[in-house]
Amino acid sequence: MIPNVDTFEHDISEEIKHKEASLTDIASAGGDIGNIATPHVQTSKMLFILGGLCLVAVIATVAALFFFETKDPVSNEQLQTNTGTLPDTSRRLLAISLALNDSIGNNIGTITKSEYGYSMQVLSYTDVFSYMLKNESLYADELATAVGSPREVSTSSVPFMFIDVTRNNQNMRVGTSGSSTIIYAFVNTNTLVISSSTEGVLALRGGILK
Repeated sequence: MIPNVDTFEHDISEEIKHKEASLTDIASAGGDIGNIATPHVQTSKMLFILGGLCLVAVIATVAALFFFETKDPVSNEQLQTNTGTLPDTSRRLLAISLALNDSIGNNIGTITKSEYGYSMQVLSYTDVFSYMLKNESLYADELATAVGSPREVSTSSVPFMFIDVTRNNQNMRVGTSGSSTIIYAFVNTNTLVISSSTEGVLALRGGILK
């Protein structure tokens, strides 16, 4: 009779089955049957994300620097224009009348000065004519000073009073205050003349129409 030999084969097999079942039960109870991420894997993912964000930031910085460096620089001439350098016509109109420059400066073109006064190119007849007629008291003193006939300002002085006058078929607006006289007239729809006398207006007209 062959004696019985005890082995652990059966016990080992049962133990393995028992351990597998235990792991399955634990995973099922946690609601996740599968691989459990290890701390090492999570750390690697975080490093990967941070690295990607850093790369995006570097690319954005380089792109911004490239944009500003390649943008056309503003020249000194442009800066001067934007900070108060005026066209020659505007500078001349400012010297004649601040009121006219502020109100109808955009409607005045070339300005010519002579011994008789000023000739101005009118770009919009309706706008300029309307302003001149309605606002004589605002610019009269400035024009009188510009043509060398300033009003004497004192407690007894009176403002300029304007009337219509016609000389040699030329309609004029004549303003007087004491010994000071200022006259303006539209030679045509394109030209405004300013002088201190009716003779000066006619001389300016003759130089324009000849």
